[in-house]
Amino acid sequence: FIQGQFDTVPLGLPQDIPGDTMLLSSVGEQYMLEPMESGRERIIPTGYPFELGKEKRGRGYAFTDSVISRQHARLVRGNGGYYISDLGSLNGTTVNGERLTPNIRRELVAGDVIGFAEIYYIFTCLKQQDDV
Repeated sequence: FIQGQFDTVPLGLPQDIPGDTMLLSSVGEQYMLEPMESGRERIIPTGYPFELGKEKRGRGYAFTDSVISRQHARLVRGNGGYYISDLGSLNGTTVNGERLTPNIRRELVAGDVIGFAEIYYIFTCLKQQDDV
């Protein structure tokens, strides 16, 4: 195991102790995309890389909007942070109003506004159950 190379480390329990395998993340917080427009659902990545577009491939989210490309953008996690890249989409991906250059990663921080064409989300930290 090389520190920082993997997002999760499986921890097995001894065979005589019942329970599930636990996963510990090297990145402590989980993020989601909170829609800025009512009627849209939150997008909670189920793993990384996480692809967004009209075509759902593996881990990802499928939009039905005509302005979204089949393979529009990708979220990745690594080096202690979260990153987004546009996959050469026709209508582009923006972060805080700045259009991304295709296939160039841009680091995300909580509160960033991400635009997929003209559909906007806020990059938001999921609240932990202990954070009441």
